[in-house]
Amino acid sequence: MNDHQSDYAPILMSRRKVLASLGIAGAAFVAGKWDNRALARSVSNSVYENPPSGHPLCEDMVRRADTIAELQNWPSSSPPSDGYVVEALGYYAKGDGGGGLLYWDAGSVEAENGGTVFRLTGSTGPGRWKRPEDGNLYPAQFGCDSSGTTVDDDRLNALFAYAASVRKAVYVARHEVFRYRKLVFPSHFTLLGEGTFLLDDNQSGSNGEPSIRGGNAAQNQTAYPSTRIGDIFVGGITFDGNLSHQAAGAKLTGLQFWAIDGLVLENTRFVGWAWMGLRVLGLLGGVTNPQSAPEAQDYCTRVYLRNVHFEQCGYAGVQLYCVKHGAVLNSTGYDTPILINGDVELRDFHIMNCQSVCDHVASPFPAFTIDQGSRFCSITDCSAWGHLACTFVEAAFDILIARNKAYFCTGYGHYSYPSSIYGVPLQSARLFYVDNEAHQCYDGFRIGTNNTPTSQVTWIGNKSYSHTNPYSSGFLFINIAGITFEANLVSGTYTGVNAQKVTDMTGGNNRIHGTNAAYRLQAAGNWRLDNDTLSGGSSAQIYVYNTAPLSGPVVFHRTQLGTGNPVFKDEAVSPGLLQLIDYSVEGSLALTAVSFASSAVAARSAVSQAFVVNGAAFGWQVEAMPMIQIAPLLASACVDSANSVRVTLFNPGDSPVTVPDAAIRLRVIRYLVK
Repeated sequence: MNDHQSDYAPILMSRRKVLASLGIAGAAFVAGKWDNRALARSVSNSVYENPPSGHPLCEDMVRRADTIAELQNWPSSSPPSDGYVVEALGYYAKGDGGGGLLYWDAGSVEAENGGTVFRLTGSTGPGRWKRPEDGNLYPAQFGCDSSGTTVDDDRLNALFAYAASVRKAVYVARHEVFRYRKLVFPSHFTLLGEGTFLLDDNQSGSNGEPSIRGGNAAQNQTAYPSTRIGDIFVGGITFDGNLSHQAAGAKLTGLQFWAIDGLVLENTRFVGWAWMGLRVLGLLGGVTNPQSAPEAQDYCTRVYLRNVHFEQCGYAGVQLYCVKHGAVLNSTGYDTPILINGDVELRDFHIMNCQSVCDHVASPFPAFTIDQGSRFCSITDCSAWGHLACTFVEAAFDILIARNKAYFCTGYGHYSYPSSIYGVPLQSARLFYVDNEAHQCYDGFRIGTNNTPTSQVTWIGNKSYSHTNPYSSGFLFINIAGITFEANLVSGTYTGVNAQKVTDMTGGNNRIHGTNAAYRLQAAGNWRLDNDTLSGGSSAQIYVYNTAPLSGPVVFHRTQLGTGNPVFKDEAVSPGLLQLIDYSVEGSLALTAVSFASSAVAARSAVSQAFVVNGAAFGWQVEAMPMIQIAPLLASACVDSANSVRVTLFNPGDSPVTVPDAAIRLRVIRYLVK
């Protein structure tokens, strides 16, 4: 794909370059006599004066025409001479931007395209008016109406097809608006600028029918393409679905691409679509077994969405409906498995007032997981307001979801789960959630489903605040094996972390406060979380759901608990599997040093002293660590009664030892087993 600068200013033809490329016709342009009354060199003397006798350039003088139509309506029975140059002052009228220099190519038999190649009216033989090849292309050159009044499908599609064929960019200037109904983006197509494409009034569509599609498929999504397209770049354009003027029941999508290799959207905006703004799908027609068709491994690749905005879409902002290496079974209709194979990046895109998912990425059927992990998808720096989910990932291949924010969603702020196609489970790969936020949604984050297990999940630095569901969870995890949960924050939810059938969970340094229960465990097992801070659990800091006993040990190490009930658990369920080791309680100061009264410890003798440790209970572990000055002494400590720790010093040597003040440091390990 061609590189494009962020500044989409048009590349204008230099006058000198054009004239030089036209040879003698360029020289004629400099010396030409301008006369708007007619064009032909051979019209009668009643229109043109006789040329000066013997003037060598008289037959090749460059003249002006007001419109393209004047050029086509050549006033002579004989065509211009080869290389003859004219300047059209406009397409339909002077100054409308569609004019420019054109030259006569007497031998050309190219098809007329309405923009760069024109026949003479009524002519069937060779000879064409042609625009010199230089710089960007502009809709005005193809007679398109930039006021947004005329439906310009034919002219716009002709422009796009020609631009792709000669690898030139189409530039749409600021304040230009082009009205359309159905357009096609071909391969090798570049669309730049700051203008708008406006869908015509009262358009109808079903099953997510697109208004603009990739050029390799029928307009409706149920007809699969037989070829791939690629290398499409769109920058700076607004696609307006004209939502308030849509027919009732319409399901129109802004742009839709199938089986694409190379799609870049930058600084682009989608607004007012009845179904969704952008849809990217994979799958070529006739492929029923990707394992036996190696070319099926890369249906959709190199998809990059950067700084793309979606507003007021009736279903979704952007949907990537894809199954990497999926089995194609019963492949009909909307729920057909679609193929994508990675290298997907969604960065800095924003969704406002759309009804549903931000993105939808599905992953592979186990029998066809070829090179899983070699491809990668990232969703970063995105935000969404007021719809069902900010990030919605179905059975992802390797995917990073980072720095995304969800506000006021009616469903989960961020949602991810594996699924199945026609009853066949899909296999998920590594999934990373890093530094995402969810504010005032139904639940903050959900990953997993009861039907299909998920694995290899990492959560680092995510935040979940003040959700609207009276029984909301900051993080809802379901049926996951292998999860890292570290440095996450929950505030103002009914449950901090609701874990249902979650095993092999590690991490720590999480902060959960302002909740009814910090952790709610159902059938969890093989956990180890270090240095969590839990507070405000009015029901319990750790709540073991009675009807779903623990499936293995769950250890919270060096956890700081709030002043409420530390643990709620039916003692008859999963006895001894829940352990709190070396925990502290909010407001209770841990004893780190004690002043052992100065005394001499005789040779081969022991001395004991008791110290008050509020809250100490039988069964707690205590470590006593002597200072360096009395390192030859052996120390031990134990809880000898409620709120009391007894420290004993033993001198194994042959000489007495004097014990100074503050010689002993204690580390009281609160140990709770349920």
